[in-house]
Amino acid sequence: MQELSRPRASVRILRFGGPAFATAGLAWTAYMGWRIWSGTWMGGPFRTSESPFGLILAMLIAGIGFTGSLLRLLPMAVSGAALMFAFTIVAGFSIGGYYLPAVAWFGASIACEASCRRVTRPRS
Repeated sequence: MQELSRPRASVRILRFGGPAFATAGLAWTAYMGWRIWSGTWMGGPFRTSESPFGLILAMLIAGIGFTGSLLRLLPMAVSGAALMFAFTIVAGFSIGGYYLPAVAWFGASIACEASCRRVTRPRS
């Protein structure tokens, strides 16, 4: 009977790192949405559009990446990060640049998840 070994410390850190980075990305998106809407970031109330659609859309996209990382569904996490990156490009002339740190957090989350899968893959 094959004995199960404990995961190495690096694997435990990678397993924790992916969801932690995704949480940071979601928190950054929520924080920036609040700061943009309240006007404390750009020096006045958010008036480029009377609708908060762009801010809500950013939160929904970040939620996709967060959920994918939390459930360890790499394709879902990658699609959320790619959509967030596309959002920052499309909305780059008004609010998109404020969400670039969230894209970096989601990228770090994906890197942790991919590294954890590579390290824990069973050998054939």
